Amino acid sequence: FPVTIAVHLAMGTNALTLNGPASTGSGSLTMTGALSYGGTDAGPFTIPASITAVSSSTLNNTNAVPATVTMGSNIVCSGALTLTSGTLNDGGFILSVGGSIAGTGTHTGTGKIKMTGSSKTISAVTIKNFEVGTGASVSTAAATFTGNFDMNGGNFTAGTGNLVTFNNGVTITRTSGNLSQSGGQYKFGNNANDVINVI
Repeated sequence: FPVTIAVHLAMGTNALTLNGPASTGSGSLTMTGALSYGGTDAGPFTIPASITAVSSSTLNNTNAVPATVTMGSNIVCSGALTLTSGTLNDGGFILSVGGSIAGTGTHTGTGKIKMTGSSKTISAVTIKNFEVGTGASVSTAAATFTGNFDMNGGNFTAGTGNLVTFNNGVTITRTSGNLSQSGGQYKFGNNANDVINVI
């Protein structure tokens, strides 16, 4: 059921799980702990703009048509991002992720997900705009990218036995960092035969 917050609610490092829409109304909500969206509510959900930092985040909405959760501001997630079921819309903002990305869910929006951690992994998620940040090192499973892919000082590797897909229309921009493979492959385009090896 919907929740409206009419006062300032400071969660601190405590975890918060929302199974229905929440709005801040005349109040505000701040936290630095784990933020999760679950349940079966059809949504849509909006993350309050006052939430700008979390220790981890999980999207696992099990509605017959999994809900969309839209960010209301830039968010720094110091730990893992788990997209189990549902769509994360960045709302034009940047989600900086210090941990790994798990699940098989979907990211969309005109902003981006930026990975900043070292020795992190990405599972078989679908990500629109993506950045490998300075100092980041990422090994991926069978992830799919559908928008801009920016390399700004980090390294990105296709992991052993995995096929990483860049859909038609993806723009890859490299400022610095390496795009490599460790027993995996890259597919450019939606044609199943458009598979290349990076040498």
